[in-house]
Amino acid sequence: MLRRGLDGEDAIPEKMGTRPQIVRYAQRPERQTPRIQRHAPRKEPSLNSRVRSGIRAGFTLIELLVVIAIIALLASILLPVFSQAREKARQAVCLSNEKQISNAVLMYAQDYDENLVPGRNYIWSALQPPCSLVSKTTDFEPTWCGLLQPYLKEGGKTEQGGEPLPAGDAVGVFKCPSFDPTRYAMGMDAADCDGDGTPGSGSTGWMPSRNYFANYGLSSYTGPGEFSNCAPGGSEQCPWQAFAGAIGRSNKNDGECGGSTAHNMTLSQVARPSSVAFVGDGFTGLVNLGPYNGSASLFGCEAADTHNGGANFVMLDGHVQFIHGNIQNNETLDPNDGQWYGTYVDYLRGN
Repeated sequence: MLRRGLDGEDAIPEKMGTRPQIVRYAQRPERQTPRIQRHAPRKEPSLNSRVRSGIRAGFTLIELLVVIAIIALLASILLPVFSQAREKARQAVCLSNEKQISNAVLMYAQDYDENLVPGRNYIWSALQPPCSLVSKTTDFEPTWCGLLQPYLKEGGKTEQGGEPLPAGDAVGVFKCPSFDPTRYAMGMDAADCDGDGTPGSGSTGWMPSRNYFANYGLSSYTGPGEFSNCAPGGSEQCPWQAFAGAIGRSNKNDGECGGSTAHNMTLSQVARPSSVAFVGDGFTGLVNLGPYNGSASLFGCEAADTHNGGANFVMLDGHVQFIHGNIQNNETLDPNDGQWYGTYVDYLRGN
């Protein structure tokens, strides 16, 4: 006899003396209602998905123009920065050269009783009136560049077979990587320098040169007193100037040529060695000034734009300094008499 348990389970018929066994049947799973899947409308793949899927996508004209405009903008910002950085590197090389020249100037002064090196030693002749410069006027050796050679041992030039030096650029320690004859001529033509602001007004015959001994110039002695390029001297508009320097030996002693023009200057005569410039960015070489084609040196306002709107100058205490703009436009008021003077180009005034 089959018995059904209270929980709905069937039991195996009893036998005498045994307990009924309960047999469990697996429950029938509930019937599930089928789901209806709804698909969203198909969308076009995005640019990123197309790139990931390997589909090549092009740029529109507007996108290309925007990219080109951004590149042009960045170039206009960065190129001047790179140019200034390169010029800073050239300025550092130039400063290093001038420091070596500064050491040579001081060693020369030490060997010659504190006398400053002259710009050039002169050789005159009474046989070619009116007392024209002849032998050695086109040589490197009698210039300040040659006189400093025992201390520098670099950058020297010599004649070939007794003939004047062929045209050429400065070399070694006398070469400034930033020197540009065209830009230097513009400095000479400036209204606050040697010209009146028009091209060629101050540079004709000087730039370009026949030969470059050095891309640096030496200060030239301008006389025992101060001078001004305008009036009244000593005013803020017309400060006093007195360039330090020396004039070398001369044989100008005969009757036709008159007495010697040599002049020596010692370091002790300079009132402010730490502020008076003696060598700077400039020019030393052979010029084309009509009948006079000898060597010459330029120092001062001409170098106003050699390095990023300024120039390097050697002071008579030995240090090298960068000065913005025209060195001759820097002025200082003398508290003793209320007179204005050139800060870097007047060796007589100051403490």
